[in-house]
Parts: sequence; structure tokens; C-alpha cells
Amino acid sequence: MNFAQNFLCPLTLSFCIFAGLASAQTQNNPAQNSADGKAGGPEVAVVTTPGSNLVSAIRPEPLRADQITTGAQVIEEANVQIKAGNASGASARLSLVNVTKPDSTEWHLETTGRLMELAARLSRTGKTADTKTVVTESLKQLDSAERVAKSAGDTVGQARAKSAAARIHERYRGDSVAALASYQSALELNPQDQGTKEAYERLKRSYENAQARAQPAKSNKR
Repeated sequence: MNFAQNFLCPLTLSFCIFAGLASAQTQNNPAQNSADGKAGGPEVAVVTTPGSNLVSAIRPEPLRADQITTGAQVIEEANVQIKAGNASGASARLSLVNVTKPDSTEWHLETTGRLMELAARLSRTGKTADTKTVVTESLKQLDSAERVAKSAGDTVGQARAKSAAARIHERYRGDSVAALASYQSALELNPQDQGTKEAYERLKRSYENAQARAQPAKSNKR
């Protein structure tokens, strides 16, 4: 499944990232799938169930790493870390249930997907400052994904990281300029990515139209 195309689906960005990784996750860790006792993927899928309230009241003592076994626990413990101002700690918690190879491009993309699920939940509850913290950490994870992909000569992986960053800039930061730059970089790395191309052209049209509308207003003020 094309990662960039997934963004256009009517679901959250985080679910789209997970969907783009699902096939690779299942192949890379069949033992994890078996251990979860469910065919088709690990229990982390419950994290993306629409309308569920998985972040319960914060316990005074966070769970130990070896106590965290489900997606619900991961989200809850990551929320604890964000409330404590520890964004890297939140990433570490979320990655405990990753099923891709540690420190690989896919692993960082998977962690980003979990972070963006947390960002979506925080945003829905009006926690703006915490949402910004998670978004910043997500972009750091994508920088790591791009770096790993570049060292492996994986231009498609680099493009996927750039495309994901573009969507975060656009959706969560409202920064069209940064988003367009990231889309352009992604297309330079992987010109065949039709989804990224369509997203870039859509945003470019929107941005140019907004600039055109703003120009007469500036002229009238003179």
C-alpha cells in the first residue's frame, strides 16, 4: 500500500501510517502475531479503534517496560511521559510494541504512526501544548527514518519519510511552505509516487489561490 496515498483516506494520519506498514509488520514478526493470539496482526490495532477512550486516569507509578503488552497500555504510558515533558520517553514507550526491525526506516515510521495517534487523541481533548510536543517528536522520528534510509541507499524510504513529514507540517503545524518543500524533496527522491504528487499539487493549488486572494487585499490597504 502506498504510504502517500493513504493520507487521502478519510481516517486519521496515524491510522494511515499504520496501514502502510501493516503488510511489512506481519511478515517481519510472525511470532509476535502468534503471541497476540489474533490472526492478521498484533493487539496494537486496538489503539486505532475510533471513539475508544484508551487513555485512562494516570497512575502515580508508570508501568515497567516488561509490564507493557498492549497498545492501550502503550498509549497510556506514552501520555504519562508527555505530561512529564519527556517526549523521547514517550517514543521509547510507544516503540515497545513495534513489530518492525529496531532502528530501521520502518521502525521509525511505525513509531511515528503511534506518536501521531497520540497527537490526534491529545488534539481532540484540547491539549494543544502536549500535541505540539508530540508533533515535534514525530518529526524527529521521521528525520531518523530518513537518515537510516539514506545510509542504506533506500531512496523510496527517504521519500516516504519526507512525504510523512509534509503531511504533518500541513495538518498539525499549518505550515504550507514547509509542507510543499518536503513534498518536493519526496518527489525528487521518488518521482513515481503518485499519491505524493497529487498531495503536492493539491496543496500547491490551495497555497497559490490563498496568495492570490491575499494580494488584492494588500493592495487596497496602500
